[in-house]
Amino acid sequence: INKLQSTPSGTAGTLNVNGATGFGNRNIETSDLRMPNITYIAAGNQRISVEWDAITEATNYRVFTFLSNTYTKIGDTTSTSYSVTGLENGVEYGIYVIAYINDKWVGSDRAHIRYAIPTA
Repeated sequence: INKLQSTPSGTAGTLNVNGATGFGNRNIETSDLRMPNITYIAAGNQRISVEWDAITEATNYRVFTFLSNTYTKIGDTTSTSYSVTGLENGVEYGIYVIAYINDKWVGSDRAHIRYAIPTA
């Protein structure tokens, strides 16, 4: 990430992510009230499974890993769960989820990243 700006937790604002894989160069609206809240995360052999609370207005969710200070888009889903596969065992990965609401991606700051370590 070349540039990361965020607002304090609990406030709305803009997260600017220039050059992050899967984000492109754009702003993402931020709001803790509309942020997917990860309620479950579990690691297995080369995988991490994650679940989050549904957001009524969301039409899609985007899942990212966060590793070495870099966000990488893993995939999009309409579900409130996702299994990230093909991960390296023994490495700690952050998982980050944003929502697509009213024709824009809505996310938050790094406080919403959850971590797990895949193991064999």
